[in-house]
Amino acid sequence: MSKRQIAALAAVVLVPVVVLVIVLISIGSSDDGGGGTTTESNVPSGSSSPSQPGDSGSQAGAPGRPGAGGSGKPGPVPVPDLSVPVLSGGSGPLAKKVAPATSDKQLQLGKLRGTPVVVTLWSSWCEPCRSGLPVLQAASQHFAERGVLFLGFAVQDKTADARSFQKRFGITYPTAQDPTGDAARRLGATGLPATFFISSDGQIVGQVLGPASLGQIELGAVAAKDGSPLGTRQGGIQVPLR
Repeated sequence: MSKRQIAALAAVVLVPVVVLVIVLISIGSSDDGGGGTTTESNVPSGSSSPSQPGDSGSQAGAPGRPGAGGSGKPGPVPVPDLSVPVLSGGSGPLAKKVAPATSDKQLQLGKLRGTPVVVTLWSSWCEPCRSGLPVLQAASQHFAERGVLFLGFAVQDKTADARSFQKRFGITYPTAQDPTGDAARRLGATGLPATFFISSDGQIVGQVLGPASLGQIELGAVAAKDGSPLGTRQGGIQVPLR
C-alpha cells in the first residue's frame, strides 16, 4: 500500500473519532453550566423567610419596652411605680393579693412585688379588645393555680362603661382604672389592647401588642413566673390611645 493510501485511510478513521470527542466535551460543558444557572435562579439573592404573626421577637430600641436600649436582645425593664384607682377587687383565687397593694382605693403596682403579674389594658370603646377578653379571663383562672396574678386596666374609660363592659365579658380578676391613659403610656403602651408580663421582682419581661392568643399569654405568664425575658410579641390589631 502506498503512503498516499495509508494517509487517506488514517484520515477516514481518525476524523470521526476526533469529531466524537469534541461533541462529548461540548455536551459535558453544557450540562455543568446549565446546572449552575438553574440553582441560582431557584435561590433569590437576599431572600429571607417571612415572619409569622404572633412569633415575632423583641423589638429593640422602643422606649418602655423589653429590649429597649438598641442591643437587639430582649431584656427586662423596671415596672414604673404606678398608683391607679381600683375599679373592682375581683373574685379570683389571687384577688386577696391586691388588698395589701391598695391604699385609699388606689392600687400601687410597685407593692405587688413577690407576685408575677399579667397586666391587661382594655377599654369599652376598643373594638379589638372584645376578642381578647374571653381568652384573658380563661387564662387568668388557669394561671391563678400557678401563682400568676392577672390585673386589668380600664384605660380612658368612664366608670359606668367600664363596669358594664367588665360584667358583660365576665371578668373576675381585679381591675383598676386609668382614666387619662397616663399609666398605660408609662408602661410603654401606645394602643389598645396590650398585655404586659411582670416578674415577681418588678421587671417587665415581655408584652403583646394587640389581642393576645392563648399561646402568647401562656408564654408571657411563664416568663413572668420564671423571670425570663420574652420581649415584644405582635398580636392582633390595636387602636391608638386617645
